[in-house]
Amino acid sequence: MKFQFLVLENVRLPVRISQQSNLKYIKTVMDHLDEGLRGDFRNSYLGFLADVPEIQFFAQLIQALVCRGIRCDKSHELWFNVQGHLTRFGLQDCAIVTGLHAGSFSEGDQYRKALEKMMLKEKYFKSLEKISCA
Repeated sequence: MKFQFLVLENVRLPVRISQQSNLKYIKTVMDHLDEGLRGDFRNSYLGFLADVPEIQFFAQLIQALVCRGIRCDKSHELWFNVQGHLTRFGLQDCAIVTGLHAGSFSEGDQYRKALEKMMLKEKYFKSLEKISCA
């Protein structure tokens, strides 16, 4: 199975991230990039991180996503190599996880059925008005 990683294996740093981190490190990196590299980062699939307000996140998750990301021509899908298997995460998958409709689904569509059956917010956080990372 041939595919190209977004971050090539030979340029990855041999580090292990084991702590909760925050976005100030991304802001620091962005401050040190020239205009061309900053534009390249903003146009990458992680570019949204440059504009996210200061929040907490798990650095291990970001590292895993970056190192497993597969180059894909479809802007509405993310592909990952998970133990040798290609795994897709698209708008419909996001809708199932978050309960937010990211587009219209045809009548009888399997994703529509899944959304109606199991909206995670309704199932696990009924009493909360909003869910945050803090």
